[in-house]
Amino acid sequence: MDELTTELAGLKTSSGETATKLTERLRNQLMTQYKITEDKLKDKALSDLETMESTLQLTGVGTQPANYDGKGGAGGSGADDLKGKSPLALATMGYAESDKKK
Repeated sequence: MDELTTELAGLKTSSGETATKLTERLRNQLMTQYKITEDKLKDKALSDLETMESTLQLTGVGTQPANYDGKGGAGGSGADDLKGKSPLALATMGYAESDKKK
């Protein structure tokens, strides 16, 4: 009987540590992916965080994926603006843009 009690205590400790790690991971994911501040999440239990994540996923809230198709970016200039330019012209444009940021 003592052996079972010791094993049960060890399992409870282990499951508690696992739940704590999972809670921290989920909290960090919500802060990173959905830009939620730590203050809003610090007192939430694992079940609350899971519900929040599920709600955010179902409603489609989240960050937009990066736009790599050349239609966005710095100043709205796309890749089409660079087509047909010589290397010297491209370097000159790059220098002019970097000079504006000073």
